[in-house]
Amino acid sequence: MSVVGSRSRVGRWRVRSPWAAVTDWIMVVAGAAIISVAAADSLVSWPSDTIWITPSRLEQIVGIVLVPAFIWLMASVLMVFDIPRGPKHTFLTPRPRKLHWRGRRAKLLAVIALFCLGVVVGGFVVGGAKGSLRVTPGPQYQVSTLDLNAAEWVTVSAAEYRVWGARFIREDGLFTFFGLWILGGAMAVAQVRREVTAESSRSGAVPPTPT
Repeated sequence: MSVVGSRSRVGRWRVRSPWAAVTDWIMVVAGAAIISVAAADSLVSWPSDTIWITPSRLEQIVGIVLVPAFIWLMASVLMVFDIPRGPKHTFLTPRPRKLHWRGRRAKLLAVIALFCLGVVVGGFVVGGAKGSLRVTPGPQYQVSTLDLNAAEWVTVSAAEYRVWGARFIREDGLFTFFGLWILGGAMAVAQVRREVTAESSRSGAVPPTPT
């Protein structure tokens, strides 16, 4: 069997698999969770320099979610968007699918994208920065950022430490776009799966299960 045929068979399995469908929805929830956590932490810091999750912890959470999500979505895109359209196409003559966004899903993503943009822009306006925090024995509160002493560790007061933590978390509002990418990618794959299922139902044909 040709490589193209193999890809098409895997793609057909991908859109039929209930486990893959469940994973897609997990990706939707993960993307929404990243957006919610990163946005909430940034917004809370605007009026009072208070944060819920430290910048380092937020980066760890996003990293843990983003790596497997990236692998899963990239593999899904390679499989799903090469599925032939309709039962008359053979495995050897695939036609890449086109994604058609309609109605509420498109509007929902547009609203979320505008919200993420507002969080990022607002965070920079209020005051954002990039850097690291640490507490050494004593305790001594230390900050490393290009805005202070060329990114060398600088000892600051507890109040200043809190202010810098808030500035760093506002910069991390950019993580909302990572969540948006995961959310949008998972929704796109789910949309293709629905279209393939609808086409199969209309034609009365059931795509073969790979053996």
